[in-house]
Amino acid sequence: MINQVNQSNLSVPTSQVNQGQNIELYPGNWLYNAGVVGFLNVLCAYDKKYKSNLVNDILEKNEISYYNFDKLFNTKIDIQFTPHINEKVPFWHWEYLFQTYLKYYGNIENIVVSTFNMAKNTKYPKKQLLEKLINKKGNNYTGHNFTINNKVIDLSDVYKNVDNYWKDTFVNKQKITLEQGINKTINELKKYENAIIYRKAVGILFSINCPYQNYYNQSYYKDMDNFIKYFTINKILQKKQSSNLNNTENCDFCNTSYFNVSNIDLKMFSILLPNFKNYPNSFWSNKLSYTQKICSLCEFLILHQHLAFTNLSDNTKIFINAPSFELMYELNKLIKELSKIDYKSTKELLAMSVIEYSLKINAILGNWLLMNIEIVAIDKKNNIEFINIPYNVLRIISNKKIAALLSDIGEFKILNIVLNEKYSELVEIAYRILRMSINYEGSNNSNDNIKEYLYLNKNNSSPENRRNAANKILRLFSIIKEQI
Repeated sequence: MINQVNQSNLSVPTSQVNQGQNIELYPGNWLYNAGVVGFLNVLCAYDKKYKSNLVNDILEKNEISYYNFDKLFNTKIDIQFTPHINEKVPFWHWEYLFQTYLKYYGNIENIVVSTFNMAKNTKYPKKQLLEKLINKKGNNYTGHNFTINNKVIDLSDVYKNVDNYWKDTFVNKQKITLEQGINKTINELKKYENAIIYRKAVGILFSINCPYQNYYNQSYYKDMDNFIKYFTINKILQKKQSSNLNNTENCDFCNTSYFNVSNIDLKMFSILLPNFKNYPNSFWSNKLSYTQKICSLCEFLILHQHLAFTNLSDNTKIFINAPSFELMYELNKLIKELSKIDYKSTKELLAMSVIEYSLKINAILGNWLLMNIEIVAIDKKNNIEFINIPYNVLRIISNKKIAALLSDIGEFKILNIVLNEKYSELVEIAYRILRMSINYEGSNNSNDNIKEYLYLNKNNSSPENRRNAANKILRLFSIIKEQI
C-alpha cells in the first residue's frame, strides 16, 4: 500500500538544513508535496493577518527559517470561546484547527441551514442529522466540554437549547417555523463558535477512521492545553539525541538525517500508511528494519496534507502535484475557485487551472514543469487515482494566445476537443455555427441545435454572438496549428 506514495515520478530530496539555520525544501512525492502546500495555506493566513511575506519567501527561496517557525508558534492571538472566556492561543494551533473546520464543516450558518432543510425533506431519522449540530448521549450534553488554562468551556446549555429548538421545529404539532428554528439555532451556536471549532476539528482529525487517527490521544481532547503542548517547535524540529548521532538513517521523505527519524505508520495518514501493530505483513519481508522512515519535520508537514486537497461535489478530493512548490501552490489555489463551477471531469479542472495560471504569469512554463503536472484524486472509498494530461496538450493550452482564447470561449465542448487533440473538429464546428447563424436566424430549431456546440449565453444569445464565437474557434484552430 505504501508504494502508492511513490507512484509520482517526483522523488528528489525534499529538505536540507544549512548553516544559516534555514530548512531547504524541495518537491518530493505527492503526499509530502500536499503536506507542504497545506502548511503554506496556514502561513498564508499569517501573512494576511500580519501583512508579512512568509509564503513568498518560502516559494522564492525554497526554504523556511527557524525564525518563521518561531513566529507561528509563539505569536498568540485572542480567541473568544464563550461570551465570558477569552484566551490567547498560538497562531499555528488555532489556524490549523480553523482551516480544518472550514474544510470539513463550513461555517455555522451553512451547517445549520443545510441540516434543518435536510431534516425537513428527508425520511431518515432526524436524530442522525441533529448529531451534526450537537453532541448528545441520552440526556447528557457535556460530551464536547473542555478546559483551557483551567477554565471550563461548557457547551451543555447551548446544545440543550439547540435540541429544544429542533424538537419545536419538527414535532407533530410544530411550535416554531423552520425559519425560526434555523435563526434561533444559529444565534445560539454563534456565541460558542470558536469552542465548537476546536472541539469538532480535533475530532475530525484524530478520531478513528479520520485522517490521522490515534496520532493525538482522544483522552486529550478535553483539555486544549494538551493540544498546545503536544505540538511544539522542539518536537517538530527534533534534532537527534547525542546518544543517537552515529545513527545515519535518512528520512525517506526528505532524504536527510538531520532530524530524529521514526517508522511511518497509519497514524500519519490512515488511508495510505500501514498499521504495524495489527498487520505484521505491513512490514517489507516481515522486518521492521525495512520499514520506511520519516523525520519529525516531514511528519509535521504531512499532517497538513488534508488542507491542500480540494473537495468536489461528488466527494472526491483532488490535489495538483507538480515539480515546483510555487506552481503547486498557485494551481491548487486556482482549482479551489474553478471547482465551484460544474466541471464534468478532473481533467477539465486540471486543464483550466493550467490555462488560468498561464494567463496570470508573465513567463512560459518550462518543459520539465509541463511534463510532470498531475492530479491526485481520492474518491469517497479512499481509492487513489493519478490523472494527467499529455505533455503535447499541456504545451498547447499553456500558450498564452491559446489559453486566452479557450478562457474567453469558455465552452467545455471546445476545451475537450483540444484535450483530445481532435483539432480539425474545431473548423467543422465553427462552420456549422456560422451556417446556423446565417440560415436559421430566429428559428427555435436553430437555438436548440446551436446549444450542441455553444452552451453559454454569451456565445449563443444572438446571431452576432454566434458568429463571434465561431471566429474565435477558427482563430484558436489557426494558432494551434501554428504552435504544432
